Amino acid sequence: MPFSQLIGNESIQNYLLQLIKDQRLPQVMLFHGPSGVGKCQFAIALAQALQGEKHTARIAKESHPDVSLLKPEGKINLHTIDALRALISATEMPPFEAPYKVFIIDDVDRMLPTSSNALLKTLEEPPADTYFILVTSDIKALLPTIVSRAQAVHFAPIGSSLISQCLLDKYTLAPSQAASIAKRAQGSIGQALLLHERLNDPIDQLLLSIFEKNARSDLSILIPILNEIEKHLVSDDATAYQKRGEEILEWLFSFFRDMHALQNKVCDDHLFFVEHKQLLVQQLQHFTLPLEHISAQIDALRTDLSRSFKIRNLLEYFFLKQLEL
Repeated sequence: MPFSQLIGNESIQNYLLQLIKDQRLPQVMLFHGPSGVGKCQFAIALAQALQGEKHTARIAKESHPDVSLLKPEGKINLHTIDALRALISATEMPPFEAPYKVFIIDDVDRMLPTSSNALLKTLEEPPADTYFILVTSDIKALLPTIVSRAQAVHFAPIGSSLISQCLLDKYTLAPSQAASIAKRAQGSIGQALLLHERLNDPIDQLLLSIFEKNARSDLSILIPILNEIEKHLVSDDATAYQKRGEEILEWLFSFFRDMHALQNKVCDDHLFFVEHKQLLVQQLQHFTLPLEHISAQIDALRTDLSRSFKIRNLLEYFFLKQLEL
């Protein structure tokens, strides 16, 4: 994906292109910032700009012999030591077709210390005509020695108006729908695309039904809904299950955040669920805890989710806790 097709962080686009023009591009770069803002897409665009137009299409298809994109593997979602050793071995070979060899390591923080140490010497003395682009959403998880070997580039969240326009250009949406998704995405185009895919998501609809039916105060309604939510979750992939569970908890927090925003007379433009404003207003009489208490409760659920608790059980505990108040 060339730079012209990317959205947001225009100053970084200009900076990277100028570095190439001036032949000052560092051999090791570290792209860091929030998840979903296009860091890996920028890395691919940088490789395309570096290698030249005739290589662009194959780089986009991840089939170019001189541009490698390394991603975490397996159920534990880590870069394996074998994959890193293969990458290091590949750096010893000259470019096959393009002017340079480019290695993009996505989610570079998903390395064990042994893998990081194996890569470190190569980053300290990269071979001629070889570039590394490291990508992370958690720079604090990297070894300081890795960070010190790279030229860091920080990516900022993307503006809601840009995300909204991107959605309108890409999909058939009402402007209000696009604006609502953009606000909930909180600067992440990746999250916005995911939220669009989930416009008619059965889990989101089931979560809404808990409030629509006041199921929180009627266990005969609540329990079947929670059981139905669990059925829709991927249970044979622990990573996917936890990711979806985190999204459910984020949905729950956003819904309560909107309730408290309405209570404090916040403008509708700042609501994530503006299309459900009437329901939010109705729920204000049932939930009285300050938002910081709700946030603390949901943070505790996130911790339990990371310990392999079932999301169905966590939701049941959360709603039963509200009945005690």
